[in-house]
Amino acid sequence: MKARKKYLLFLLILAFNVTFATFDFTCITLPSTYYNYANIPFPTDVINNLAWLLATAEDAKIRNPAEALRLAQRACELAKYERSELLDTLAVAYAAADRFSEAIETA
Repeated sequence: MKARKKYLLFLLILAFNVTFATFDFTCITLPSTYYNYANIPFPTDVINNLAWLLATAEDAKIRNPAEALRLAQRACELAKYERSELLDTLAVAYAAADRFSEAIETA
């Protein structure tokens, strides 16, 4: 039950765009399916915020460019590539994954 509360807190923080730098994410242990959007209908904003966090985090324990790219692509797919803020995150995720030509094309 404690892990579920932390999971819900994590989603709440993402959903309300709280400044990530002020929160210690290392204290949160999430199940491996926390971002499984196939089973849980996350809003695109939540997927986008998580992708941004994983692409831009200074802490190597949090930063995960490959996962950021996967999530950013999924958010854009769900929004049919029509939302500029999702495309911005996709471009940042491409750059974080050292795919600079695709980042420039997306931006």
